[in-house]
Amino acid sequence: PATKRVLDARRERAGDDVAEALDLDPGAEVVVVRRVRIAGRRPAIYSIDSLPVDIVDVERDSPAFGGSLYRFLASRGHVVDHARTVITPVIATPEVARILEIAPGESLQHLRQVDVDEAGRPVMLSLEWHVPSVIELRVYRRGPGRVAE
Repeated sequence: PATKRVLDARRERAGDDVAEALDLDPGAEVVVVRRVRIAGRRPAIYSIDSLPVDIVDVERDSPAFGGSLYRFLASRGHVVDHARTVITPVIATPEVARILEIAPGESLQHLRQVDVDEAGRPVMLSLEWHVPSVIELRVYRRGPGRVAE
């Protein structure tokens, strides 16, 4: 069974890349949630999720961080409509390797994803490191539909 372990959750000033991804003013505060997803007994995914502070309160909402952040966002009126994701191969840094209980230098799949709600607002930036030997990454891509000839 898959489980999630929350490493920490806190308010912090968004770096330029986070502020830009979430369409926030530079230096705006966000809630950052760091978690590890476990598959069986092995760490499979390390994630850092950044959310705007007008949607989430770190103290009040912390019990929700161990569950689905998509369900949480929907409960706040921000149903995720789509995401923009970039997937790249990376090598585990010593810090990420320690968190995922793998050797530094091991190959990982890195995802950088911005989730957008039904109103078109970016509501979450996720950085994820996937361990390919533990979890398979699958991508579903829609075709363009009917193409005019």
